[in-house]
Amino acid sequence: MTNTTQERETTPSRTHLSLADGVNLIVAIVIGSAIYFTSPTVLFLSGSPLMMMGLWVAGALISLMGAFCYAELATTYPRTGGEYWYLTRAYGPVAGFLFGWLQLTVVQTGSIGALAWIFSEFANRMFLTDLAATPAASQVAWGAMLAVALLTVINLIGIQAGALVQWILVSLKILGLSALIVAGLCFGSADPGFSQPVVINEIPNLGVALLLVMYAYGGWNDAGFVAAEIHRPGKNIPRALWIGLGLVAILYLLINLAYLRGLGAAGLAASKTPPSDLFRLMLGDYAARAMHVVVAISAFSGLNSLILAVARVHHAVGQEHRLLAPLGWLSRHRQSPYVSLIVQGIVSSGLILLFGTKTGQEALNRLLEACYLPTITWSNFDSGFSTLFAMSAPLFWLFLGLTGLSVLILRQVDPHRERPFQVPGYPIVPILFVAVCMAMHHLAVNYADRLLLIVLPAVGLGLILSIFSGYHPTDDTIENPS
Repeated sequence: MTNTTQERETTPSRTHLSLADGVNLIVAIVIGSAIYFTSPTVLFLSGSPLMMMGLWVAGALISLMGAFCYAELATTYPRTGGEYWYLTRAYGPVAGFLFGWLQLTVVQTGSIGALAWIFSEFANRMFLTDLAATPAASQVAWGAMLAVALLTVINLIGIQAGALVQWILVSLKILGLSALIVAGLCFGSADPGFSQPVVINEIPNLGVALLLVMYAYGGWNDAGFVAAEIHRPGKNIPRALWIGLGLVAILYLLINLAYLRGLGAAGLAASKTPPSDLFRLMLGDYAARAMHVVVAISAFSGLNSLILAVARVHHAVGQEHRLLAPLGWLSRHRQSPYVSLIVQGIVSSGLILLFGTKTGQEALNRLLEACYLPTITWSNFDSGFSTLFAMSAPLFWLFLGLTGLSVLILRQVDPHRERPFQVPGYPIVPILFVAVCMAMHHLAVNYADRLLLIVLPAVGLGLILSIFSGYHPTDDTIENPS
């Protein structure tokens, strides 16, 4: 085989990921960083510990409904790229191109940047004298970009290298989470506030609280991006979703109980970094620093999984749209979509600089002023993570809802396709899931506010480019996934 053929091979020749790898991927992406710092805000916005725990249960149930939808789609169309294929089949090539374009320019690259920011922030905290201090934004930004670059290189080596690194990181993550749960539940002595209800906030905002909870559960859908690389997808994709989400839900509930038992409701509501505060209370400052390490490893693990999975979306778009054809190139030897990985890393780093640093934020405001548009009040967002999350969330929920709706559409337009797994409770479950996604989209739009002025041009440019994308569908022959 010639070198050119190696470089421009577009279709993976064999599967590489087992059921355990699929579960590992879901757990790694979902438990990235949010559970370490969202609980205080969720508690405050929900108003009481009991309501807070109810929202975490609700988040698990909503995610399960979504997993049912994605399991049907992924087993019916087990191709690398996940949602790109479902949206293209349901709504046409323009929708598929726009999805892929916005994943590359806003949504998933923004999520990569946000997770990299959390990793860098906690990695930098390890070296601060004052445990309560916050590292400088510029320092965090450079650390985040370094993490993206390092993990991009590892995944360029191949999917097996990325999976091996993932197993190591997830093992360390689970060990740290177990220590957190044991410390809170076994050695904590505070009243969680269930028997005698504690009111934290008399005017709760359950919508925003649920938005944060759903962000913490986000990422399970990314398993569809590597569907074609999972062995026996017809059976293993649903199993990976159920087992992965079940583990995540159990861990989230136990972690929140540990927070309440170790810090108490008032202590949790006032905490900025609950894991560190819990360990400081139990074992002192050195233990608190150790938890900074755990959070950093957890974020690094989620970041690696996200980089590995999301590059497969850009690869799928490049396969069918000549305008982005280089993104579809794949090294057969390494099973690595190397162009997608490199471009994804560059865009993610650019977003970190623009949205996370003062220099980048000032440049964006100057651009808005030049276009006679209102500028962004960056003080409304407390960190680079907040801005990157707010920027990407509206489109994330919009496409998640459209994907859920595609289950209903594809049942009608493609009725003869074999469906190894079918959504239980059809059509009620997909309809409920779509309704929740649209509600989350509305909340995310309100939260993003003027940041949408930066996002909308990317949407408009994507629509224009879709006209010239040169769509050429690839062979749709899919082997029996069972």
